[in-house]
Parts: sequence; structure tokens; C-alpha cells
Amino acid sequence: MNLKILSLVKSFPIFKIIFCILSAIPLIKAEDKIPFPIIENGNGASIYYSGENQIIHTAIDILIKDSQYICRKEGISVTNSEKAGDILVGVIGEDKKFDTLCSQHCSKYKELKGKWETFLIHPIQSHDNKKRLLIAGSDARGAAYGILELSRSMGISPWIWWADVIPEKKDSVLWNRPPQYMQSPSVPYRGIFLNDEDWGLMPWSTKNYDLTKRAGEIGIRTYSKIFELMMRLRANTLWPAMHECTVPFHFVKGARETAEKYGIIIGTSHCEPMLRNSAGEWNDQLNGPYNFVTNSSNVIHYWKERLLEVGQKENIYTVGMRGRHDGRMVER
Repeated sequence: MNLKILSLVKSFPIFKIIFCILSAIPLIKAEDKIPFPIIENGNGASIYYSGENQIIHTAIDILIKDSQYICRKEGISVTNSEKAGDILVGVIGEDKKFDTLCSQHCSKYKELKGKWETFLIHPIQSHDNKKRLLIAGSDARGAAYGILELSRSMGISPWIWWADVIPEKKDSVLWNRPPQYMQSPSVPYRGIFLNDEDWGLMPWSTKNYDLTKRAGEIGIRTYSKIFELMMRLRANTLWPAMHECTVPFHFVKGARETAEKYGIIIGTSHCEPMLRNSAGEWNDQLNGPYNFVTNSSNVIHYWKERLLEVGQKENIYTVGMRGRHDGRMVER
């Protein structure tokens, strides 16, 4: 039978073309179908990332912490050696060596280019006969979400801290999703508004969890827990608390840097244009009335101050203006 096929290929040029095309199509290797052990015999795998993106390092830190809840012995550990790494993490276009490895094993790898927050997870067997798991992101948040997909597969709830969802210990956890497993969001910006914090979040934070020197300050310890939950849920956008009782987000030292650590984009609510908090930041005695009709020069300067402060960061700007909260700007 094989001799007949070879004879046809030699006899008809069209078969040569088809044979060459089929030969070039990457096949899923048998070893790629073998489940990858995230935890084996109570011990976690090692993870390697060559880059310096803090969003990815944050996700790795969370994964390590999560694995310590699950593993009966040693949890997942970071290694500084690619050869020693069981789980290899990268972002497309950032590391040539990682790009080459992924391209050799993943036909879908090139599809990551230009996508938003997309990740690809794929098990391989390297040339040294070692099982490895590739986690590739189209960008930093994509890679981070891919890393935390391993936490989900271990049985970690995103609400592990906020709702005290304590996981069970395990001796073994296998990654057994389909090869070249890929996920991407259908909505680019996903997040929450910390609204009406007067009744719950602010007093709980300032009086119980995150005691600060200033009254009404939701500190970075609280924001870190909020941002971690958001990252676990793959939310990427926050409208901070903005009532008069609360210290404005951009007045809290380290709040913006903490948001960046978790890959959180900052916006403002519908009545807070240009990342300013009119309820807590505008001073009538210094700036005059909060009114664009009668006091536009001071209002523009007020907006410009914030743009100069954070304009190079990831922001979503509310535009248009109304009075404080949902009030009208001009009294009639």
C-alpha cells in the first residue's frame, strides 16, 4: 500500500504538491496530549520567567501563594534557570528564545500577536525529554491571566480571601486541557465602581483591616486585596471610591503604583471628568465655584494638573461635565 502511494506521488506532480503541503502542517505530538503535572507527589512544579514586567511577577507570586494552600509538601517555586523551569512564561515578541520555542511547538502562537489580553497554554516535551508547560501571553495581562488559570485548575477560588474559601490539600494536580488552549476576552475593559463606600468598605477598611493616620483613607493594603480579586476575576478597570467621606484615590500614597502592580486601569465615575474627584479634590475657597460656565480657566487648570501627573499611565477618561455627584452645574 505504501509503495502504491509513493508511486502516485512520483507519477503525478499534483500529488507532490499535496504531499508537501500536508508535510508542512504541524501535527499535535503524542507527548503534547500527556497531562502536565502542576503538582506531583505533593510537590509543586518550578516556574521560569525571564522578563521584568511587574504584572506577570505579581501573578507568579499569587500562584506560588496559592500552591502552598494546595501542596502537601513544597509549593510551586521560582527558578532563575530556563533549563530548570517546568513552567515557562513569556509574552510574544519580548524574548527571542521563548518565541522560538513556542513557534516550534505551537502553530497557534503567532495568533497571539496584536490580540488583547489573550493567553495560550500548551504542554510540550522538550529535546531533553522533559515535560514543560508553556504559558504565552499576547501582552502582560494576558500572560498573568494564563498563570492564574493554573490556580483555577488547582481548585483555588478567586474569592479565597474575601469569602474564606479554603481549598483542599492535594497530592496531584494535572493540566489536562486540550493542547494549545487559548482564551481571550470578549469585552476589552471589565471592572467595578466602588460606589457608596460610606456604608461598608470605607469604615471596614479604616477601622478594622487597614488602619491609617488619615480619617477616611482606604489604604493600599485594602486596595491590594481589591486589585488581587480583580486580577483573579480578570477584571482590569477600577472607578475608585469618590464620596466626600473618603480620601480621594490619587491622594492615597502608593495607590496608583499598587494598581499598576496588578494591571488595573484607573477611570472615574460618570460625574468625575478627567480623573479628578470633584467631591474630594475641588476646593471652592481656592478655586472658586465648580462651574465651567463661569470659572472655566480654573476648571481647565484643575484637569490639566491630573493629566500632567498620570497622563503617561493607563487611564480611561470620563469627559463632559456636570455638577458635583449628579447635581446640576448651574442653579436656576
